[in-house]
Amino acid sequence: MDRREPRRWFAPTIQNKLLAVMLVVALTPLMVFGALAYFKSRETVINQVGERLQAASLLAMSQIDRTFGFSLENIRSWADLDTLQAVERGDPEGSISHMLGDYQKAYGVYNTLVAVDEDASVVAAGDPALLGVSVTSADWYKRVMASGKPYMAPLRYDSDLGGYGVSLAVPIFKKYSDGYIIGVLKASLDWRELLQQVTAIEVVPEGQVPDGYAVLIDSEGYILAAPDFILFSMESTLPEAGMARVYDSRWWVAENPMLLDRVLKRPGHRYIRRGNDELMLVNMPASEFRYIGKTGWSLVLVRNAKSALQDIEYIRERAFLIGIITVLLIGLVAYIMSRQIGSPITRLSRWAEQLSHGSLDSNISLRSNDELAQLASALDNMRRNLKKYLDELFDSKERYQSIISSIDCVVWEAHINPLKVTLLSGQVDHVLGRSPDQVLSHLDSWQSLVHSDHHSLLIDACTTAIERGTDTYVEFKFLHGNGNWMWVKALISVTIEDLGVVGLRGVVVDINDIVIAAEEMAEARDIALKTAEDKSRFMAIVSHEIRTPINGMLGMLDMLSGQAGVDEQQQTLSMAKRSGRNLLALVDEVMDFSRL
Repeated sequence: MDRREPRRWFAPTIQNKLLAVMLVVALTPLMVFGALAYFKSRETVINQVGERLQAASLLAMSQIDRTFGFSLENIRSWADLDTLQAVERGDPEGSISHMLGDYQKAYGVYNTLVAVDEDASVVAAGDPALLGVSVTSADWYKRVMASGKPYMAPLRYDSDLGGYGVSLAVPIFKKYSDGYIIGVLKASLDWRELLQQVTAIEVVPEGQVPDGYAVLIDSEGYILAAPDFILFSMESTLPEAGMARVYDSRWWVAENPMLLDRVLKRPGHRYIRRGNDELMLVNMPASEFRYIGKTGWSLVLVRNAKSALQDIEYIRERAFLIGIITVLLIGLVAYIMSRQIGSPITRLSRWAEQLSHGSLDSNISLRSNDELAQLASALDNMRRNLKKYLDELFDSKERYQSIISSIDCVVWEAHINPLKVTLLSGQVDHVLGRSPDQVLSHLDSWQSLVHSDHHSLLIDACTTAIERGTDTYVEFKFLHGNGNWMWVKALISVTIEDLGVVGLRGVVVDINDIVIAAEEMAEARDIALKTAEDKSRFMAIVSHEIRTPINGMLGMLDMLSGQAGVDEQQQTLSMAKRSGRNLLALVDEVMDFSRL
């Protein structure tokens, strides 16, 4: 046997590639649909388990909420009883203690039930041993006396009255008074009631086992209630007198602050990995409920995902076995077919390799009448047409680029949806003082390159062109690369396809010199108009203030010359009239010059 034969089987030949392609084409749909079916089934099972556990957690938390709500409403109603008015007198007859003792025995969920007077002393209690105990330092007493509202304390050990529980305290108001507090009625809901309700949840058919259990935690991740095997596995300290919390251990979820935050605030089910275990966590935070909403608790149901997905794993194993058999059959058929068409494909591959190196002059032909020969002929025609089109394209590109480069402007094109600049060419550096890459990098913050007075003008021009499908233009100030504002004019044209505007194109030209020249011409025109106005005012002043007095003086001299009889006087008057006429002629010449 030739040693090169095994190597040829794995060599990257056309035949082997075709074999691989056929295998991929044949197996990909099978694998994709198989994977989709598996993950869909897996997701369905996970959702079903999650929804069932979600319903169980909702039911359990609803029961806990009803327990607290029922207890709080009971305590409120007891505080309103006329019997509780004896708190102000210290319950001398013991009627309150007798009533509280009956309630504590009847309900069986309170480890302490006491009435405290204004002096913070227990005057009545279901347990006579608590009479006379001072609760001056108790937080629940201070809060109720200060606010006059009911208060629910966290689950802690009551250092004053003893016992673990949630303290429910309500004020006792004096009858027919304006909110005067005479005492506080306080009940401690036994934590064992919570433990009983939590451990009674059916997480798995067996109830609660290491593969499925329920845990009630507080806002800091400390365990409030959980099955014994969880507490023992965490080496938690069991309740002892004087210890503030029921259990001194934080659940492992508290090690991940982000996960703890989600568990405490958002109900739902999530799939996580802890060590080698894949777990499903279903949580129901207390914030969703009326009476326990402010406790910060959350009930978490934990289910081992592997045990929940055992049926899916069985299906996956059988599907994997069927897939292997299918792969072998498809591989055999693909190998036979690839051998029949391997040689022509090899020739086509070599010819394509020549084309990939830019050799568009080499042709290809196959001596057969099958589809591969037709393919070779079509590819050869494609080669000739491609060479022709590329030659024409290169010529057109060179002509187009030379035209754009010769024009002192910026040529641009852009698509509308999505907004994207597809062309930015021409004398970009010369007109805008920035390279095309710099301009494109500022497109998201184009307002910084356009003067603030012209933002609306530019937006209106583009909007008008798109909505009306008409060409337009806009003149605005652009921040040149040298830091100066310059005037440019943008000619905007629309690109229309299928009776709709799909893009914009146009040119941007520098009109800064034109605008400056126009401003200078306007300034010169204003100066000329002001000069003409000053000239007219000057002529009016000269005509009125100088000529009129001179004419009056000449008239008076004419009158005097007719009355004077002495020659010497006549000569003097004649000299004065000549001087006046000369002055009048001089004024007329000045006015004629002003008219010019």
